Amino acid sequence: MEKIYLSNERLINLIEDLLDVSRLESGRMDFNFAKISLDKLAKKSVENLTLQAKNKKLYLKFIPSKNSKLEVFADEEKVTEAIMNLIDNAVKYTRKGGITVEVKKVGSVGRVYVRDTGIGLKDSEIANLFQKFVRSGRGNKLSTVGTGLGLYVVKKMIMAHMGKIWAESNGENKGSSFIVELPLNLKTPPSAEFVKKVVSEK
Repeated sequence: MEKIYLSNERLINLIEDLLDVSRLESGRMDFNFAKISLDKLAKKSVENLTLQAKNKKLYLKFIPSKNSKLEVFADEEKVTEAIMNLIDNAVKYTRKGGITVEVKKVGSVGRVYVRDTGIGLKDSEIANLFQKFVRSGRGNKLSTVGTGLGLYVVKKMIMAHMGKIWAESNGENKGSSFIVELPLNLKTPPSAEFVKKVVSEK
């Protein structure tokens, strides 16, 4: 029964990822922007995955910004989903230690750092991480669950917010950091034309 359940979950995740890619690239994914606290988005993502980390005996720590009024124009559901994807990956690819999620203000942008003590990344892996159907070779050995679409979808969602995302690592078995950056000084949310152009580019 457990094997059937896991197989079913993999199929559901694959279908959801494929649907997300289809909606993005066809410009049919709707975004509902509103002013919201970046700390709130990050904290919500952490709370949703605390049990998953606990089940692997990993710590999952949240460090809020020193300025609790960091606000961004964001689609709450999509940014939360994006950060959760990064945390979920960190949990999957970390054997011991844990994950720290930190929010910081850097100039005119807010950043969410997702740092883990996991398997780390080679420079060659970082270069291709956000492409479709790409997974780390060592990641495949540690976790067979995954479509290679998650980070591609995350990048598109963050770009739709006029933001950036990238990964850093000191090498194999030295952990990884994924950084999401969103502008703080927007007076209006990204236009529908901008969002459609960004997300539909292949």
